[in-house]
Amino acid sequence: MASPELTFPSFSVLRLLRNLGYKLAPEVEFTKASLWVPTPLVLSIVLGTVSVCVEQSDKIMSKRTLESSFVVAFLCSFCLVTLLGSFWPSDRRASGQEAAATAVDPWNVNAEVQRVRTVVDGEVGAGQGVTRLGDRLYVYGDLVFARPRVGVIKEFDLDLRPTGRSIRLMRQGKPLLIHPTGLTRHEPWGTFLGDTVLQKARIYRLDWEQAWKDGNLDRAVLGEIDDDAAINGTRPVFVSLGGKTYLATADYGDVHPEIRLYDTDRLLAAGRSSAPGVVVHRVLCGPFNQNLHWDESLGHLICIQNVTAGSGWRLDRLDLARGVADGRAHGPGVRVRTLTFSPRNELEGFLPIAQDTVLFVVASREETLVLGRIREATHGPARAESTAGHPSR
Repeated sequence: MASPELTFPSFSVLRLLRNLGYKLAPEVEFTKASLWVPTPLVLSIVLGTVSVCVEQSDKIMSKRTLESSFVVAFLCSFCLVTLLGSFWPSDRRASGQEAAATAVDPWNVNAEVQRVRTVVDGEVGAGQGVTRLGDRLYVYGDLVFARPRVGVIKEFDLDLRPTGRSIRLMRQGKPLLIHPTGLTRHEPWGTFLGDTVLQKARIYRLDWEQAWKDGNLDRAVLGEIDDDAAINGTRPVFVSLGGKTYLATADYGDVHPEIRLYDTDRLLAAGRSSAPGVVVHRVLCGPFNQNLHWDESLGHLICIQNVTAGSGWRLDRLDLARGVADGRAHGPGVRVRTLTFSPRNELEGFLPIAQDTVLFVVASREETLVLGRIREATHGPARAESTAGHPSR
């Protein structure tokens, strides 16, 4: 069954507020619920202005009188709109199967990271993920405060030292990918890179070698795909199941989030993921998926998640074959283990580096890459660490 789209009420005020929010803070993910914060202010200004104009339309008044009337009307309108908050159209939450899939204590810390090294790299911007190809690491991010805002891929060696090479995700001098989400490669299809902007998802097929020759995407884009089956973004990764390779992705939001496995050939032929026959398998999963990591040796798909929207570190390891058979991440034997960590900034990527060493990618001014070892938590959930982060969604 197709997943319902996350839609806003039909009246244009909410759409206007959402788009305004993206303009003012493009790094923040906006939902109907989050729009409640600026909405009383905007509606109060409108109501206050209208009430003053109606009240004083037949009067000649001084500037001070006008200002006083507006302030009084504004305060009254703000109180009225705030009191009506219970009638605000909030996001529909998961129920039934979905509730069981997502019913987890939001901050039950059971793991910690023994940090070996932390890297801060402003050239990556708000880090979004990392992929290993051969003996190189490719960290991709969103240069949120660049003008123009644009995505970037930066190359590191396995010791986290920059090689000096990077790709600006621009074409003909204009940003093409702004918020890269998911870098994956598999022959014969080559390299795919996702992009999520304004909750819209696109996947680009790239000529990897040409992109590195040019340092941009002027001659490197081989195809573009509209991932319109997605709910709030795409994060592609190649996975194997039953002797066949699929392109997998997962949803960020908490409204019926799911993992989908696409038939890659049909996806490329159709140019959109909602086309008939493209989605081969669906698995209901946990919310706030920032990225995916495929563990080929175990057949496990690791969902790299936030604990709440835009905050927290969580790794949800699933047995993909069992998940596809059951259709639910919470089905019997599907969820291998869920690790929830204490940091409160925004986890974006995860990659095992060695036998007991892993790499985390974080969207934060204080840290971009965190190299460390995962250990069982030695403290309770109430001691969750508070870390000031730099949101990237």
